[in-house]
Amino acid sequence: MKVTLPMSPFDLHPTLRGFCLTIILIEGVLITADAFNLTIRAEAIEALGFTLNWRNEPWRIASHVFVHGDAWHMNFNIIPILLFGDALALLRGIKETTFIAIMSILAGIAGFAIFGIHPAMIGASAVSFGLAAACLVHWPNLTNVHRLLAVALGATVLPSSIWWTGIAWEAHIAAAVVGAGSAAVLRKLSPSEH
Repeated sequence: MKVTLPMSPFDLHPTLRGFCLTIILIEGVLITADAFNLTIRAEAIEALGFTLNWRNEPWRIASHVFVHGDAWHMNFNIIPILLFGDALALLRGIKETTFIAIMSILAGIAGFAIFGIHPAMIGASAVSFGLAAACLVHWPNLTNVHRLLAVALGATVLPSSIWWTGIAWEAHIAAAVVGAGSAAVLRKLSPSEH
């Protein structure tokens, strides 16, 4: 099955659409607060970002995914999630796509917890890297747009680990490895694609 590009939000699976809309709505609130010079974004990052002290605050395992540094940060995460999440949902179904997304989040947390040098991690980039890498298992079924975006995401790993400060590249790499591995295992267990 060859995937297609979603032409509207209604082309997306409702679960995927709801996840992304939640992130967009939260960012909308934070943008509005920023416009009024309120400190809500900084407070949200401090309260919801994943830190190495998460055992005392277990909600951080999931909450960090919904908070971003700014609208650009959110867009760089949402666009790959929409494209690759939609492609995987078409190829493998929403249950496997959700499983890969959750495994990517957990892998990102583990990568950051083991190798991270920054005090906190925010954003949904682990999901975008995990889903992108999972799509690589289905390379022949992807559109050229998917392929180009997957290569572009992969090309950001080296610069983000060396020159760009404040980026949780450790989470990106761990999520990509687990996303691709999960997709390969699921494909081997159930080779027929939807």
